Amino acid sequence: MDRALLARHPEIEALRRYGRGRALLAAGHGSEAREAFAATLAAATDDQTWTVRYHCLGALALAEAAGGLLREAEAHARDGLTAAEEHGIPLDRRTARCHLALATVAADRGDLAGAARYLDAARAHAPAHDVPAAAEAAVLRSRIELARGRATAALSALDDVPVSADGPARAGGEAAARIAVARCSVHLARGDAAAALAALGEAPVGGPALTVAAAAARLAAGDGGQAGRLLAGLPDGERVPPAVRVRAQLLEAQSAAAGGDTAGAVPLVTAAVRTARPHGLRAPFTEAGPWLRHLLARTPGLADAGAWLTGRSADTGKRPGRGAGTRPVPGDPAHGVPLLVEQLSPRERDVLRCAAQTMSTDEIAAELFLSVNTVKTHLKSVYRKLAVSRRSEAVRRARDIGLL
Repeated sequence: MDRALLARHPEIEALRRYGRGRALLAAGHGSEAREAFAATLAAATDDQTWTVRYHCLGALALAEAAGGLLREAEAHARDGLTAAEEHGIPLDRRTARCHLALATVAADRGDLAGAARYLDAARAHAPAHDVPAAAEAAVLRSRIELARGRATAALSALDDVPVSADGPARAGGEAAARIAVARCSVHLARGDAAAALAALGEAPVGGPALTVAAAAARLAAGDGGQAGRLLAGLPDGERVPPAVRVRAQLLEAQSAAAGGDTAGAVPLVTAAVRTARPHGLRAPFTEAGPWLRHLLARTPGLADAGAWLTGRSADTGKRPGRGAGTRPVPGDPAHGVPLLVEQLSPRERDVLRCAAQTMSTDEIAAELFLSVNTVKTHLKSVYRKLAVSRRSEAVRRARDIGLL
């Protein structure tokens, strides 16, 4: 192309790089896509290219959030929102991706209430043709519903992606893979390993996230050997996003613990925490299942890991001190956000909501048509899962992590 023309219109080169990033992302090459988006930002530095820069910031932030690069995703998403305001981009021309990236960051940090708020904001800027953004929104809705104990609603949320009649493969490789992995997670939470494996078969492309999801399904089906082989085949280094790498390490630890090899599980959990900590990734631990809670409780060698996950001091069992005038930000890894390792059942959530309204045990029983003893049993289970000893603490902690 004419160099003089490129010099007069720098947006052409920025658009070329941005288009390459979008194509790589749709094909499932997340790492290469992020590099292409970074190259776009390097080329989009003047007033003629700010529109491309704004859309690139959203795309890059969402790609980083999906890979577990939470700090980078948050910074780029906020830069994108600032650019939209500074340049006066009309609402109907804005992208939902900045808000979706922030929603994913919040969800991965354990702030479900924050994730829901950002997801609501994203709906105002979601063009119908942006299938990857629609897919990410559906995954987020599914995660929130599943965390609330509503598995059927979590599955229904994944049916909302606008794909053609030819099926989910038309949504683009990466979008379809995200949907398949999310569907697999819901089926695993319901204890249906066969359905989880079938869901993964709908994805048109492979990749580390699909491999780890397949390993989780195989492990749930009792095929630890195949799960191990899948995990062993993962690429090394930065080609596996942090969020996926943490889940792989936890699956290896789960497999070892299930086989009675606690000594082998401990360093794997420690390695997962080491991978997750710089990014504030807590969701892989909260979604791991009860085996992790049991391992943390009975293994002194994991005291430091448990302290980071729960935001407490390994020596005193208390939250780290905060400066005067500060308050915790739910989901912020710089503060002690408590860990919910085992999900509450729907009925336990009902009891907790009533408790938050300062109902007595008798009143909760009448409201939910339960016996008083059953209510007491549910409350004890809630206390155990939230690692508290009193009703007021349970309500406070539930609000911290977005359950109320």
